[in-house]
Amino acid sequence: MKGPKFILSRLKENFDVSEEEEQEGFPDMNYVVGNTSGLDVGNIPTPVDRRIGDQAQIGGSAMEVQIYNPATFSIEGDKIIDVVDQLGLDISIHSQPKMGYASAYKTQGQQGVGIGTVHPYFTNYLEAMAKFKQKAERNADFDIGRINPHASTSPMPPLEERMPMDVGMDPFGFKINGLDKDELDMRDKANKSIFRNEQFLEKFYKTFLLKKAVDRPWQLYTNFLSRYSEKFDRIFRDAQRQACDNFYDIGKERMRNKETEDLLQGKAALVSTAARSDVGVQNVWLDLISEKWDEDEQITIEISIPRTDNSDEITIDSLDSINEILGQTTRVSSLRTLPEAIYRIENKEFEYRNQFELKDLVDGGKLEAISQKALSDLNNKLDKIWNGDGDKFLISVEGKRSALSNHLDYDPQRIVQKAEEYDGNDFDESDEDPWELDNAAIKTLKGGKQFFESGRYREMLRALGNQYEQPMWMESNLFYYIIPCWMSSSSAENKKHGGWNAPEFIWKTLVEDKWSEKYEIDLKEPAAENGYFDALEESHEFRMDVGAATAACYVWGHFTQMSSEFNSGESTWMEFMNKHGIGVNLEAMHGSPKQLLKLWRPKDIATASHAINITARNELGDIHPELDNCIAKFTIDMEHVASFGANPWNQMKEMIENEEKIASYEDYTTGIDPEKPLAKILRQYHLMKPGVESQQGTYHGPFRKGDKQLYTWIYRLVEDGFARNKVEKASLMYEQGEEKESTIYTARIAMNMIELGIGPEEVTVDNVDPSKEEYRDEREALIARFFGIDKANYSKEWAKIEEHAFDPLKGLLEAEEFGYTYSSKASLEQGENRPGDYMGEEYR
Repeated sequence: MKGPKFILSRLKENFDVSEEEEQEGFPDMNYVVGNTSGLDVGNIPTPVDRRIGDQAQIGGSAMEVQIYNPATFSIEGDKIIDVVDQLGLDISIHSQPKMGYASAYKTQGQQGVGIGTVHPYFTNYLEAMAKFKQKAERNADFDIGRINPHASTSPMPPLEERMPMDVGMDPFGFKINGLDKDELDMRDKANKSIFRNEQFLEKFYKTFLLKKAVDRPWQLYTNFLSRYSEKFDRIFRDAQRQACDNFYDIGKERMRNKETEDLLQGKAALVSTAARSDVGVQNVWLDLISEKWDEDEQITIEISIPRTDNSDEITIDSLDSINEILGQTTRVSSLRTLPEAIYRIENKEFEYRNQFELKDLVDGGKLEAISQKALSDLNNKLDKIWNGDGDKFLISVEGKRSALSNHLDYDPQRIVQKAEEYDGNDFDESDEDPWELDNAAIKTLKGGKQFFESGRYREMLRALGNQYEQPMWMESNLFYYIIPCWMSSSSAENKKHGGWNAPEFIWKTLVEDKWSEKYEIDLKEPAAENGYFDALEESHEFRMDVGAATAACYVWGHFTQMSSEFNSGESTWMEFMNKHGIGVNLEAMHGSPKQLLKLWRPKDIATASHAINITARNELGDIHPELDNCIAKFTIDMEHVASFGANPWNQMKEMIENEEKIASYEDYTTGIDPEKPLAKILRQYHLMKPGVESQQGTYHGPFRKGDKQLYTWIYRLVEDGFARNKVEKASLMYEQGEEKESTIYTARIAMNMIELGIGPEEVTVDNVDPSKEEYRDEREALIARFFGIDKANYSKEWAKIEEHAFDPLKGLLEAEEFGYTYSSKASLEQGENRPGDYMGEEYR
């Protein structure tokens, strides 16, 4: 088997390289060059063992074997072990490419598979892989590397969806709205209940409920929170009361523009209308009008009864006493007849015992005084019954709304909407300050004890899940409005919510740090100017980052949180993989610029891998020695990245910058060396020339001799740490297509050149002179081989040139054809040539 040094060691010996020169370039490189086993298409065999044997002829020192069905490990495992051992290869594995780990749906979705499908698949895959690995370790002598799965196979959801495509799930594998007793108990028992995280609930209220579940906050107040919390109901009722009072005042102004009588009549009509919806108002009114006037305000009238010598005296000392002079059918005490009573008082239509009009019996001045005092007191009493008495409501909110709607044509929704502007009082708690409705709603949603005297909090959570099921299931809402609320507060810890810093790390890395200077990324105030909502709507790139962060969180959940049933018992993938020394290299699947996948950019997939590793280090303690302290690493596939219409190297530069930023984090253990940021996380490079093929989508082009673009990419990656990890070898794996050409050879030469530190600017044919007998140094020797102009090839090329040098002149020259030559016998017999006539040396 050809080692990674290839011909470099022999060249160094030939050129007597000094110790100082040995340290130039990248002497710490640790890598292997190989190729994939390919698909069983064309002339490539179907059985995996034969396919491995066939494709080993390409010359790689390692091979990525494509095994999609877990059953293949048991069915063909012995043959695979036998042929790999005989060939002296090391292998890694590529799992089913259509299985992605970033979907929020249970079983399906747009062109992808959901949690309920992919999780059992990879659980079975890990189980089968572990058995295969154990057998290989017992019976053979080769290394089995990591599994290479595609991180995501489903497209990024749009910002808005019409309806969900399936049941929405959270990153722990629970139905997102599963909040009934059994499901909530299951979440609580597992200590993985995001709805027990108070920070999440506050953000969930502001970011999802107010934005996506309802059109206006009052809908949430009236249709949901007030039903389950008596305290919130009291607070919101007070806010509605104030809104009604506001409209009452507006109505008074409208009526005041007319006559005073119209204002008083209007008030009476409003209270009278309210009494139809609130029967208790009538009794309150009776109490009010029975209140006595001050003595100096009381009016006594003396009446001389007509046609008799008798007289009478009546004292008007309250509104109730006016009934004596209004007649039997019209009473101040009856709200139903109050408007008519006011009319009569205004016009001083008083009677004595329903027989005589007082204006004929009493001085007009006193009747005017009675009228003015009564009207004034009526005005005050109507205001009092409407506005209430301090913390005591005299008319219910329902009665007021009904009155304003029926008499002043105010839309009831407009009234409750107006209530959103007011702080509400809970008059049962006299020592409390008024509550801002949003704060009261958040306290209610968090289950504050003072808001649930009757203990209906769990009942409210269940209703929350049922009432808003459809919007909660939509993947667009999960990705942009729900899961970000949890990620940004995932480290909060309590008895029913364990607290994890990895999701917070994802959010900080991909969203918060990048965008905090341009936008106010505060999910507690997402509607603020230049805030989260504005960012989502204005910036496509911001949406991509938020979506990628959420997708990375689901990948993290698969590996570290969702329990799986293995033969050895229940555990997470992370725990099982650590036990058996199985790692993964997460990779982007190929796609299209018209339909971006959830995870396809290198920095996003690498961040997901870091998150998995952070949790593994926190929870597992010791990591299996074969895993380099990393359960998950990253595979870069430039062609797959390019398939999304992006410049692959620009994407890699973003990843390198992201790794350097992560290295500076003090709150997370990532193991990144800032001098070599890619050394730890970038495990494999799927080496090929990016391109497009009409049949299969991607080209899988070979690494042809002299391809400076691929050389430059590899050099820059090594410069930033790729293949410079002492613990675990990196892989340059040619993901082969139809053209094989000289990829493995060229890759080996390229890696030897990079090890010497030959920069891309030095890789030029001008630095090679193949006509000389000897190369100046090993650098020139390698560059010559890279371009295919080494001495052997140079000599062959010149031989071909000389052989065919005059081929282009064929058919272009004309000459007389001779029947004989001058050196033949015929030249003497047929001509008069005399050879002796010429000097011999002339034609030597």
